[in-house]
Amino acid sequence: MSIFTEWLIQTPGIGRISAYRFRNLLPNEEDFAQKIYTMSEQKLRELAEEVFQDKERAERCLLALREGRKRNPVLLSSQNRKSGIFFTCVGEPDFPERLLSIPDPPFGLFYKGRLPSGNLRSCAVIGSRMCSAYGASEARIFAGRLSKSGVQIISGMARGVDGIAGEEAVQTKGMSFAVLGGGADICYPKENRKLYDALCLQGGVLSEYPPGTQPKAPLFPVRNRLISGLADVLLVIEAREKSGTLITVDRALEQGKSVYALPGRVSDSTSSGCNKLIMQGAQIAVSPEYLLEDLLKMPADEIVRRQATADEEPQAVRGVAAGKKSRNREESAAFLTERWKLSESALLPLDAAICRALDASEPRCIESILAPVRKELGERASYADIMRGITMLIVRGFVKEIRTGYYITR
Repeated sequence: MSIFTEWLIQTPGIGRISAYRFRNLLPNEEDFAQKIYTMSEQKLRELAEEVFQDKERAERCLLALREGRKRNPVLLSSQNRKSGIFFTCVGEPDFPERLLSIPDPPFGLFYKGRLPSGNLRSCAVIGSRMCSAYGASEARIFAGRLSKSGVQIISGMARGVDGIAGEEAVQTKGMSFAVLGGGADICYPKENRKLYDALCLQGGVLSEYPPGTQPKAPLFPVRNRLISGLADVLLVIEAREKSGTLITVDRALEQGKSVYALPGRVSDSTSSGCNKLIMQGAQIAVSPEYLLEDLLKMPADEIVRRQATADEEPQAVRGVAAGKKSRNREESAAFLTERWKLSESALLPLDAAICRALDASEPRCIESILAPVRKELGERASYADIMRGITMLIVRGFVKEIRTGYYITR
C-alpha cells in the first residue's frame, strides 16, 4: 500500500470521485498518487483541468492539491499507525472484495482492528435507534445466534438495534464490524465507547472518511451503502415507516442483496417500516436458523443440531470429542430450542409466560393457559394479548399449532 495514496485520500477537498478520476487519467503510473505529489505546478494544473472540465471546480481541485502537498505523506502515515489506524485501497489484496462490486465503491478505507474476512459469511443487522423492548430482545437473539454460527455481524454502531447487535456479537466471542459516519478514530455515539473498544479487539471499525472527520448528518446516508455492501444479507429488526434505516435497505436492493425484516404488531410504529417491507416483498425473519439457511446454505434442523452440539461441548475438548457419539438430531434440536425459548432475557414477559404455560407434548388451547398467564402477569394479560403473543411465537418458531386452536412449544 502506497503512503502517497493514503496521503491523497486524506487531502481535504479530494474525495473518492477525484481519486478514481486521477487513477484513470494516469493508468500507466505504478503509483499515480506519488506522481501527483511530485509533478510540476504546470502539470498539476493540467491534470486538475482534465479531471474537471469546469474551470471553477478545476481551480478548487488545484488549490486542494497545492495545500495537500504541504503535508508529509511519511509523517501522515506514521501518525495514523501510532493511533492504531490502518489504510487500504482499491487494488490492494486486503481491500474487501464485496465492496468492489457495489455501485459507487469507496476508493480507500481507514480502519482500526481488522477488516471483514472475505471467506466468512456476513449479515448486516440494522434498525431503529429508539427500539422497543421487543426489538432489543430480537436484536440480541438474532445477532447472538448468527455470530455463534460464524457469521460476521456488520452494523453502523448507532444507538439502539445496531449497537445491541454489535454488543451481542462481541459477548458471544464472534466477529463484528462497524462502519462509521465519521473518522475511524472517533467513537460515535460516545455512549458506545465500550463497544467501540471491544470491536477494535474482536473485529474492526472502518470508514472511508479520513481520521479526524467529525460525524455529521450528510455523511451517514453515504456510509450506509458500505454497511449493506459488506454484508451478504441485510436484516432489519425494527424501523419506522420513514426511517434512515430504509436508506440502507434501498442500497442493499440496488446491490442485489437479500433483505429480511422482523415482523411486528400492526399497532407498533417502530415496526411499521418492517411490516411494509414484508408487504413489498422482503423475506420474513422467522428465526435465526432460517436466516442461516440462506447464509450457510444448510437446512435449518442441521444448523440447530450443530449449534446444540457446540453449546454442549466444552471449548477445550471440541474436536477431540468429535468422534464420540452425540445425541441424535431430534434431541439436540429439542435441547437448544427448549433452553432458548424459556430464557426470560430472550423473550418479552408475555411471550415467556405463554411458553411456560404451554407444554411440549400436550396440546393446550388459549382458555387453558389464560389462568396461569394471568396469575403470573396479572389481569393485564387479555385474551386478545395472548392470541397476538401466540401468533408472534408461531412466526418466530417457538410455538407450533397442532390443530386449530391447540398449541405446543417447539
